[in-house]
Amino acid sequence: MLFRSWDKYDSNDITLSKSIKITEDGVYNLTGEISDGYIEIDTNGNVYLNLDNVTIKNSKGPAIYVANANNVVINLIGENTLEDGSSYSFSDSDANSVIFSHDDLVIEGNGTLNIIANYEDGIVSKDDLKILSGTIIVSSEDDGIRGKDAVVIKGGNITIDATGDGIKPTNAD
Repeated sequence: MLFRSWDKYDSNDITLSKSIKITEDGVYNLTGEISDGYIEIDTNGNVYLNLDNVTIKNSKGPAIYVANANNVVINLIGENTLEDGSSYSFSDSDANSVIFSHDDLVIEGNGTLNIIANYEDGIVSKDDLKILSGTIIVSSEDDGIRGKDAVVIKGGNITIDATGDGIKPTNAD
């Protein structure tokens, strides 16, 4: 696990049924389905999302959108599927992927993450993107996985079917 001090936070269990906005740091245990909505994270702290058999489809933008956070860790438990629509009418014009983060993003766990990117990219971080473990399957209309400052893969099983690049860092430095 990336953060050693998660035990100081209360765990928040959320059964999904509609869009949610996370505005406080902490650990969030998510299960269930959102049929046309998304999860938004907007906090100055660290957020740890346990995705446990989650299905999210958003016809208008990302399934998971990180507007602001110090770090976001997505922990995969069970079989998870995230999907966007073929066109976006989203408030952030930079957002162009099923998982879109303006800040550091880490993906880990023993579960599976199925990404169906009907618009452009599968997973994008405008900062560092780290994949530590898990099974990640991306089907994308453009790039599969993109990180601005870095894309670090330390483990996991990744399969990408993309019309653009499979894995792409965008910062030349």
